[in-house]
Formats: sequence, C-alpha cells, structure tokens
Amino acid sequence: MYVIEPQQSIEKLSDAKREEALIESLYMDQRRILRTSLSIQQADDYAQLFLADEHVQSQKRIKKMKREQMVHASLIQQIEQDIETKQATLPDLTLDKQVEREDEIFNLKQDKEDALLRQTELKKQLTQEEKRQDQLRIKAHGLKW
Repeated sequence: MYVIEPQQSIEKLSDAKREEALIESLYMDQRRILRTSLSIQQADDYAQLFLADEHVQSQKRIKKMKREQMVHASLIQQIEQDIETKQATLPDLTLDKQVEREDEIFNLKQDKEDALLRQTELKKQLTQEEKRQDQLRIKAHGLKW
C-alpha cells in the first residue's frame, strides 16, 4: 500500500493552533517586558530575538515540507511505474487473473490520487509558511528602524 502515515506528517499542530500558541507566547512575553520595565531598546532587541527564532523555526518547517513533497513525488512516480507494468501484462493473463490485476491497478490509482491530494495540500501549506516567513522578515525589519 502506498500511504504515508499521519505520524510522518510534517506538522504536529494545525496552523490555527500554532498561531494561537504564538499569540499566547507574544502576550506572555509582552507582560514580562512590562513587568520588568525594560527600555524600548531592550524590548525591541527581545522582539528581534523572538522573531529571529520564529524565522528559524519557519525555515525548518519549510525544509520538512519540501522533503515531504519530494517523497510524495517519488511515491507518485513509483505508483505510475507499477500501474504501467501491471497494465502491460494484462493481455497475457487468464480472465480470472485479469480481473485480479485490474483490481490491483484500481487500488494503485486510488493510492496515486491520495498522494496527489496530499501533494496539493503540502503545496498550499508551503505557500502559507513562506508568506508567514515573509511577514516575520517584515516585522523584524520594522524593528530595526
């Protein structure tokens, strides 16, 4: 069977939960800054460090997504090769074996469709993460001025 298990997923948290955790963390950090009466420069430095860390984490997620995309691309290619091989041998088989082989081909096509759907989902996630990374860069750049 050509399936990638959920535990192999690149994300343990959904985008919404990850954003929620980030907002909560920023809120707590802001409260800590206010409580300790940091200067504006110290608060900016702290924010820059925080954004730099988020940028690094975002880069890691992007790398994982790109690796998973490559895995799915090779999986799709392997499935296509298996389908071609099985279709090529169909005429040489008995009627009963042809029916079995056609079922196998059908299942392979379903696996391919599932992998293509996951590939599309990964592409969307990658685009979102790249936009998020751009936003982090803009925020960090805004703090430097």
